[in-house]
Amino acid sequence: MSPGRRRAPTPSAEVFALHAQFCKVFSNPTRLRVMWELQQGERTVTDLAGAIGVSLANLSQHLRVMRTIGVVAVRREGQSLHYRAASPHFFAGCKRIRQGIMEVVARQPRLRK
Repeated sequence: MSPGRRRAPTPSAEVFALHAQFCKVFSNPTRLRVMWELQQGERTVTDLAGAIGVSLANLSQHLRVMRTIGVVAVRREGQSLHYRAASPHFFAGCKRIRQGIMEVVARQPRLRK
């Protein structure tokens, strides 16, 4: 820490537990692909399934998990459900993690596939 900067208060155990729950949601490649697609804006389940290449049933299970924890929000329009990210901060977080991964992979060729 640089001189003159104060350390932020340590989050509570509950905040760390919630953070871990959100990280579990993002530990699945299909869910990460959903977030990638949602960067373009609100999408229907059918659009997302086509873009990601998974069945509607499979995608619906993932979206249910994401919706339950609060990662995505949904809007109904007639028969269609339109999904969007609940916060743009999730995109920034995913991007930062990907950048960190790419730095590590660049230094450790054994991680490249």
